[in-house]
Amino acid sequence: MGDRNMKIEKLQPGQIEKIVRWNDGKDEDFLRQWSGRGYAFPLTVGQIEKRLEEGAEIFSACLQGEMIGTIELIRRSEDGAGLIGRFLLDPTRTGKGLGTAVLQAFMEYSRTVLGLSMLTLSVFDFNIGACRCYEKCGFEETERVTRPNGWVAIQMRKKL
Repeated sequence: MGDRNMKIEKLQPGQIEKIVRWNDGKDEDFLRQWSGRGYAFPLTVGQIEKRLEEGAEIFSACLQGEMIGTIELIRRSEDGAGLIGRFLLDPTRTGKGLGTAVLQAFMEYSRTVLGLSMLTLSVFDFNIGACRCYEKCGFEETERVTRPNGWVAIQMRKKL
C-alpha cells in the first residue's frame, strides 16, 4: 500500500535547511511537540548536522522528487522493534493525507530495508492530526504517560 511516488531515503546534507525552514515562525512548543528533547529552540542546521554526525538515523520522505517530510528512527532493539519520532511534514502540505502516505512508505521501508518487525512511537494527546494519522496506519495505543510539563504522551505500536 502507499503512494508509489513516495520515496524514503537517508537524509542528505542539502535537505537539512528545509527542515529548519519548516520551523520558521514557530514557537518552542511546536519544536518540542515534534522533536521531543532532540533539538533546542530555535532549530538550526548545525543541530541536525551534529545529530547526523553522532549517527542519528534521519530519513527524508520525497514525493515526486520533492522532500515533503522527515522522520527519525530513534533507536532499534534486538527484538526487531524500532522507535520512531521527530516526524515532521512540510507545513504547507498538512491536512491532505500525506502524513499517512509518508508513514505507510516508512513502515514498508522499515520492514523491507531496515529489517524491522515492529515500530513504536510517542505522540502527545493534543496532536489530533498526528493521532489520527497513526491510527489510520494501524498503530494501537499501549499506554499514556503524563510528562513533567503536564503534556500527555500516548505510546503506540504497530507490527509490520
